[in-house]
Amino acid sequence: MIYETPFTIYTHLCDRHYRLSIPATAQLFQEVAELHSNAMGAGFHVLLEQGKAWVLTRVCYRYLSRYPRLDEEVKLQTWSRGSDTLIAKRDCRIVSSMGEILVAITSEWVMMDLNKRRVCRHADEIKLYTIYDERALNIDCPRLVMPNDMECVHSYDCPVEYSSIDKAQHVNNAEYLRWFENALPQEWLERGPLSIDLNYLLEIRPDDPSHEIRAKFEEDDIHRVAWFQATTPRGVAVNCHMSFRK
Repeated sequence: MIYETPFTIYTHLCDRHYRLSIPATAQLFQEVAELHSNAMGAGFHVLLEQGKAWVLTRVCYRYLSRYPRLDEEVKLQTWSRGSDTLIAKRDCRIVSSMGEILVAITSEWVMMDLNKRRVCRHADEIKLYTIYDERALNIDCPRLVMPNDMECVHSYDCPVEYSSIDKAQHVNNAEYLRWFENALPQEWLERGPLSIDLNYLLEIRPDDPSHEIRAKFEEDDIHRVAWFQATTPRGVAVNCHMSFRK
């Protein structure tokens, strides 16, 4: 079953060019995934009583025909593509009122034991979802292999800000995209992204004493590519690859 809900692209979700922003794309994906899980009886509040939560581990965003625009009425669609009891696959689309697929997303999730802060099995929870075989993208989420010559673009010798922490008590997946977006060249942002791939490897938690953003930018006659990495003293938290319109 495809879960679908109407949505308006409000002002606070847009960038300076009146388009759905990069972090807001992740926020809408997170929102419709939560709504679907709530409808299936496996949402945050139900799982919290069991000391569990769904956690995003890999995701691919593809911007297709055009960007969702300020005040545009769209449809958010999402569905489960099944699970091996450890990795649950979820796809999503942002669709215009005329049926254009504007953004397509594929992702992988795990269940976290909130007390142990470790991955646990979700065999019972995944049975609540109707599995739908359709794919939003004809790819699987890749394991990103990062360049060796990335450089530090921001270093924070303090814990993360209060507003970066979400209800699972770690930095929200969309917040990393906000950090990365703010480190991008302005000219690249004016043209907008084509693709974004992320691997979430390690939590950044409120008690982490520091964190760092590393990056590498590449450009040729055809492509603009950005690599980002968020790290803590405990290791690499997030790897990210972005491509942009030339």
